[in-house]
Amino acid sequence: MKLLTKFVLATVSIFIILAFAISYVSIKWINSNTINDAQHRVELTMKSARDIFNKKNDSTLQLLEVFAQNEVLRDYLKNPSDKELSEKVMERFRNLRISYNMDILNIISPDGTVMMRTRPPFNGG
Repeated sequence: MKLLTKFVLATVSIFIILAFAISYVSIKWINSNTINDAQHRVELTMKSARDIFNKKNDSTLQLLEVFAQNEVLRDYLKNPSDKELSEKVMERFRNLRISYNMDILNIISPDGTVMMRTRPPFNGG
């Protein structure tokens, strides 16, 4: 082989080796950065969702604490068989559930039985 052919083959082989090496390093670097970036975005999204949930949960808890001090509710808890009180409490709880975008809002006795539901089925127990 001539010297010029050897030189051209050596140059081409160096460029091919460099191209493969750069491609390999680029793929590894891009994949690791992409995965790290995606993990970071997921962590931020989960933290934001948790913060939003906690804030909504805290505001709902405060609202229910205020409502639990209502005299009509206290009277209903003392005498759950009174139909008039049941209807008043049901209406207030239903309006409360709708206005604060709650899925469910039930009154549960200390032993764990449902005394009143604001969504169908409205039966207790």
